[in-house]
Amino acid sequence: WQFRIGQTRVRFDKEIPINQFTGVDVIGHVPEMSVAGTWTRYDSLGLAYDNGPFQFQAMLSRIDQGSAAFEDARSGYAIASYRTGAVTPYVGYSRTKSDPIDFPATFYGAVAHQLSAATHADQHTWFLGARWDVAKNLDLKAQIDRIDGKPSSVFPYREEKVPGWDGKMTVFSLALDFVF
Repeated sequence: WQFRIGQTRVRFDKEIPINQFTGVDVIGHVPEMSVAGTWTRYDSLGLAYDNGPFQFQAMLSRIDQGSAAFEDARSGYAIASYRTGAVTPYVGYSRTKSDPIDFPATFYGAVAHQLSAATHADQHTWFLGARWDVAKNLDLKAQIDRIDGKPSSVFPYREEKVPGWDGKMTVFSLALDFVF
């Protein structure tokens, strides 16, 4: 068993150019949008089990932004695999969700909401794959991801709204990993 715990802190010394971007004094009217002097904190906790053919990993994380300019978020994943000779099939799940922020019901509050909501995340993914150890220092990986993103989520959505698309997609990837 391996256990992991971590924390990273970032301090913003300067303001991000929200007012210049919007053309209005958002920070003056919604001071919680200010980032100058605030701290962002990233906490993570994980465990890994690797014994014989069975492997398992799980990680949880939390981001506390310290400013309403960015939404706080929680994320996690779990993956299990089983080695069968040169092939290791695996299955996993990941999830990320951020917390929407309430702003005053004013013009400036609406602008602040739009800016903060641009950092919103709400999606989960199931994945299934296999790694084949082709040769020493050479692996071939194939994976299928089933992604379910909510319309309010910045990922996989952006500004592009595709008519009829509900944020769900299946992605197939093939990768060749090598060490030289």
